[in-house]
Amino acid sequence: MARRDTAGRQGGNAVSNYIRANTNPPVFITWVVVILVFLVAGAAFPNAANGLAQQVLDFITSNFGWFYILAATLFLFFVLAIMLSRYGRLRLGPDEPRTTPRTPPSPQAMLRKQLPRR
Repeated sequence: MARRDTAGRQGGNAVSNYIRANTNPPVFITWVVVILVFLVAGAAFPNAANGLAQQVLDFITSNFGWFYILAATLFLFFVLAIMLSRYGRLRLGPDEPRTTPRTPPSPQAMLRKQLPRR
């Protein structure tokens, strides 16, 4: 998906500008609604959700247990093979150089950012 130009937009912060430029609203809203429906249904009916999840798990393990174990094992070997090959060093991020902090933040510095100032 091509990035949309957000340079002309005023207001908002960097996060909201990034979300506007890099999300597809119909897809995002649809999946937010689907996830919220599952969360609300699970919270409203925990025993029914537990029973349904157990039935699905029992069905998968009794009918596809061997396939699940085989697929997980093959996927693990595939990922390890990619990691150990020359493609394991392929950088998937942006072309800009990586920024490294000069020193790791101390616990006090992290707390100072979180605590309100008086």
